[in-house]
Amino acid sequence: RVVPYIGAGVGYAISDITNFNTSGKGDAPAYQMMVGLSYKFEANLSMYLGYKYFKMEKVTQTFKNRIISFTQTGSGASLTTTFTKTDIDESYDYSSHNIEFGARFFF
Repeated sequence: RVVPYIGAGVGYAISDITNFNTSGKGDAPAYQMMVGLSYKFEANLSMYLGYKYFKMEKVTQTFKNRIISFTQTGSGASLTTTFTKTDIDESYDYSSHNIEFGARFFF
């Protein structure tokens, strides 16, 4: 038996990004909406296929040791590179579109 479903949720999410030589954490209010179909094989087993939209509003994240510039001196084998690093706050909206497929077991 095929059963359609729809859902929504509101909460608070944490973002944790590591990228090359920097990392940052941020948090923000979030919400999600979902829709899909579920097929019940047996009384305790169903499979589902669905779509979920997830959004975080105005995440402010501090990235530690972000390289903002570099200088090079010398030449050839004696070339020296000096990096200038600082902490940078970045604000952005984050969203994702997800297709989900899975099984549900009921006890």
